[in-house]
Amino acid sequence: MPIPMATVPAPVVPNCDFSNKVYDNKTVTIDPGVYCGGMFILNNSVVTFRPGIYFVKDGKFFVDSNAKVQGDGVVST
Repeated sequence: MPIPMATVPAPVVPNCDFSNKVYDNKTVTIDPGVYCGGMFILNNSVVTFRPGIYFVKDGKFFVDSNAKVQGDGVVST
């Protein structure tokens, strides 16, 4: 079976807006942008993503099993 996005070029990632973000036992709403060094959502955090495009560059996007992420109109790369 062919991969549906195989012919779509990779996006050009702009410069970093945020670095090494760690949300630990927090309830926050975050903005779209380039998150360099990763994004870690830990423990009982609740993170709401505002609509937009989120890049995670040079790091992991990690969500702990006790954390919650939510958002509408969100795209990640």
